[in-house]
Parts: sequence; structure tokens; C-alpha cells
Amino acid sequence: MANPQKRGSSRLAECGARNRITRFLLVQAVLALILVSMPAGGDPAGATYYVGPDGSDADNGGAAAPWKSFAKAMGVLKAGDTLIVKNGAYYETLAVTVSGVPGAPVTIRAEHDGQAVIDGQGARRTLHINRKKDIIVEGLVFRNSNYHGVAVQDSRWIKVKRVSTYGSAASRAGFLIYRSSHVLLEDCASMGHSDNIYDIYESDHTTLRRCWVHIPDDSSGIVLYGADNSIVENCIAYAGPTSFAGANGFAVWAANYILTTDNNALYGNVSVNSPSNGFFHASATHMIK
Repeated sequence: MANPQKRGSSRLAECGARNRITRFLLVQAVLALILVSMPAGGDPAGATYYVGPDGSDADNGGAAAPWKSFAKAMGVLKAGDTLIVKNGAYYETLAVTVSGVPGAPVTIRAEHDGQAVIDGQGARRTLHINRKKDIIVEGLVFRNSNYHGVAVQDSRWIKVKRVSTYGSAASRAGFLIYRSSHVLLEDCASMGHSDNIYDIYESDHTTLRRCWVHIPDDSSGIVLYGADNSIVENCIAYAGPTSFAGANGFAVWAANYILTTDNNALYGNVSVNSPSNGFFHASATHMIK
């Protein structure tokens, strides 16, 4: 006859094993549910795609089979993804129609800095970011826009690095930051015929770092206009020999309908040959260091 004590111990061990298996399966089910419920593209290590002047939108967007158009790419990109722009000229607006998420931005960058050129031919916009967030743009050249060269409007957490613009439409900016927040312009360059070549307009927490501007006529170089809590540091504004008398290197000001231009700081900037003011302000509430 079997020992009742041993039989009881065996049953307890069997129950313990079943409980451990049940707990393991429960944990696995919870993890699976979490993964399924995560937003698409939430992984910061997203996919990498390519676009090239000789590509085809029928291809898969890989390095050896790039897409042809930015429109195709925008239909595929999601948070955490990177679009690499191969060398050459593109005759299409780069209209960013997707957003990233914190920690997983959408990145659009030149394969080689300065060798991927978006040309508006005077008939199209070149870069337009409207109502988007968590976007990085790097290494591209934007020329001959019929609008602003780089336009960031009603957007936040945007980084534009090593980008240059020229040939924008008359009275339009090389870089326009409009009603946006937490935008970084770093190591950028611009020249053009506009009221303000870098126009930071009714925005907050904008940073310009190591940017360069050539002022060819009566434009102002870098302007904070109704902008708050922004920093301009180590930038250079150069006025050429054809600059008009009203050209300013750097300006901080507020219009009658804009109540504040508060808590802005300028550090280590250089204004060269400005025929009007190297540094100009028309607001009692700003701060310049």
C-alpha cells in the first residue's frame, strides 16, 4: 500500500509545478498584449528607407532599390523611421506629412551633406512642415522655393541641422519658424531677398546655433519677432556690398499687436558690415546678453 504522506507530497509538488506554468503563461500573455497595444512605430530603432532621383515608387525603398518620390515615402514612414535622400536634384516639394513620437522621431537626412538638393524651380515650395512634431531634417539643400525655403508652421520638437537655403521667393524667408515651439536650427546657412532671412515669428523655445546668413539687400539677418524664451548663439550675419541702408544683422522686436517678446538671449554672435544695426531691438521686455 502506498505511503499516504508520500502521495500528498507528490500532489503538492504537482500543484506547484502547474501553478508555475500558469504564472509563466499569464506573464507571456500580458507581454503579448502590451506589444500588440503599442503604437505603430513606437520603437526608436525603426526602419530605414531610401529615395533617389533615379528610383522607382514601385520598388521597396531599400538602399539598392530607392523610391522616386517623397510622396511615396510619406505614405510609408512612421515614428522611428529614417529616410535617406541620395545625391542629386529633386523637383518635388518635401512636404512632411507624418510625425514622430518622443524618443522615436521621423528622420530625413541627406546621404551626403550638401549633395541632395530640393529645387522648387520658382514654382513649388521646397520644405514644408505643418502641424507635425518630433521631426529631424539633416544635410539637405533647399533652393528656388516659391515660398519660404524651410517653413515650420504650428509644429513642435523639430530639429533642422546642416541645412542650407537660397533663392527663395522675394519677401519670403530662407527659414520661417511660425507659431511653433521647441525648434532647433543648428549649423544652417541661408541667403535671400526677404524682410527677414531667418524669421522666428510668434514662436517660443527656438534655438539657433552656429547659423550663418548673408544679407544681400535690405533684409534683416536673424529676427525674433514676437518670439519668447529663445536663444541665438554663435551665429554670423554678413551684409554684402549691395546691402541697403535698412539692413540689420540681428533684431529682437514686437509689433503693436504682439504683446511680448520675452526672455530671449543672444550669446557670442557676430554681425559684419551691417549698414544699419548690427544688433537692433524694439521691445522693452526682451533680454540680450
